[in-house]
Formats: sequence, structure tokens, C-alpha cells
Amino acid sequence: MPHKCKITVLRKEYYQDLADKYLANSKVGPCPFFEEGQEFLVESEDFFRMMHGKFCSEAWDAVSRYVY
Repeated sequence: MPHKCKITVLRKEYYQDLADKYLANSKVGPCPFFEEGQEFLVESEDFFRMMHGKFCSEAWDAVSRYVY
């Protein structure tokens, strides 16, 4: 039986002072991809496809090792 994993966006944070210091384009703003409270259900066929475009690559890289 394949396992499923639910991912919930708990909060979004953006620190302008750190963006100014470290990013090439410091005017990017908070992530437009996710909203607080948003939920995703990861099934086995979604795992190696980054949720079929439902996740940005940076976020998927951060959480995929825990989902696996």
C-alpha cells in the first residue's frame, strides 16, 4: 500500500534587511507560490516530479528529504 504525506504551509516570512544584504535582486518580496494554511498531499507518483509543478524547486529541495 503506497504511503501519502501531507504538507501544510505554516507561515511565510520575508526579511528585507537580509534580502538587501545577500540577494542580487533584493526587491523579490515574499514567495508568491504558497499561502499560509495551504495543504498538499504527496503521493508516491508525485515525489520525483516535484508535485507536478505545484512546488517551486527551492521549497521542494528543502522538504523532499523529509517527505522521502
